[in-house]
Amino acid sequence: MPVIIEDNKQMFINEECDNMWSLVGEIVEQATENSDAVARITFLVEDAPHYLLYEGNKFELWDGKTVGVGEVII
Repeated sequence: MPVIIEDNKQMFINEECDNMWSLVGEIVEQATENSDAVARITFLVEDAPHYLLYEGNKFELWDGKTVGVGEVII
């Protein structure tokens, strides 16, 4: 699923889809009553901006519109 990372969001808006990356996620803790889940995520491609996956950074899961939000908890 494509993702827009908060630190890269303004660049994404200015450059259209050039700064959207795909993630692969594996659920490690199922969703709670408030719909939160914990997942292990990695970028789909090696040349993605891995440095943006630092603790506290936020991201949006995107499918033509925002369909979910997340935060890196490392």
